[in-house]
Amino acid sequence: MRPAAPTSTVRGRRCGARTLLAPADSDWWATTGDTGGTVTLWDPATVTATGVLPGHPEWVNAMAAPAEGTWLATTGYTDGAVTIWDPATATATATFCAHPQWVSAMVAPAGGNWLATTGACDRTVRLWDPVTGALIHTVAVAAHRVTAMVTPATGTWLAAAHVNGALTIWHPPGSPFRTASTSRLTAMVAPGSGAWLGTSHVDGTLTVWDPVTGAATHILPTPQVSAMVAPGNGAWLATSHLDGTVRIWDSVTGGAILLESPPCEVTALAVSPDDTWLAACHLDGTVRIWDPVHTDSWFALRAATALSHLAITGSALTAVGEGQLYRVPLRP
Repeated sequence: MRPAAPTSTVRGRRCGARTLLAPADSDWWATTGDTGGTVTLWDPATVTATGVLPGHPEWVNAMAAPAEGTWLATTGYTDGAVTIWDPATATATATFCAHPQWVSAMVAPAGGNWLATTGACDRTVRLWDPVTGALIHTVAVAAHRVTAMVTPATGTWLAAAHVNGALTIWHPPGSPFRTASTSRLTAMVAPGSGAWLGTSHVDGTLTVWDPVTGAATHILPTPQVSAMVAPGNGAWLATSHLDGTVRIWDSVTGGAILLESPPCEVTALAVSPDDTWLAACHLDGTVRIWDPVHTDSWFALRAATALSHLAITGSALTAVGEGQLYRVPLRP
């Protein structure tokens, strides 16, 4: 399924949204606003709000959910607390203090067996039981704080990027091992299969890692990367760049294809659930679609505002920009 080409510029539903979370196999979306510490739940089919989740003293700093959407985790900017929600009933099922200060990142694998959190200052990664809120494991990852984390859908490993450019790969519940990186990371991605880890760096390199051995299988020169995404099968990797270009990389050979793209910064990338097409949203309010095999492309959305976040579920392509929510139905 893919979106049809638009016939005109569309206006979104004003909702005050700042960020968007749309689990791939769920029947809900979640958005955060600029203030108030709340999360709004949405019905993707009708683009109507189904619930508002309160609970954080300031704005929501991070959200995480498994692909199935069975639960949603939220955390605020200052309190270090994490709340687990049942999206079906919009009620909290567990609340716990995850770190002494604010939580800087959270991730969860498909199946939702655990939630990983990292604190802003304590240099640990912690695994939690999302049902009970109980702590499963704590690992001290490095002498420098963690800025981002990623895990594949399989949940077989977890990667953490550090502020100094170090990279830690951990196979729960085993011990972590670290790999050297040349400069600070700008983005990370893992395909659903977990076959490899992709990282981009401020020095203009793209690295593909073997998460089992920690060895770099490809170190590729490229313009500085602004976003990365990969299909579930891991056959390719897509990157967008600060110069407005988009590239498709073969994860096995390291070969790259430069895609035709408008000269406007790409703010987010997303892959269709069936791994057959790639979407990119731009500051000029457009969403462009590519077939990564034949590199054919077309516009899927012409919005009235700049776009900052993008997600694709089984029924729709969704974008957020300047407090508005846009939805494009998918067709066979």
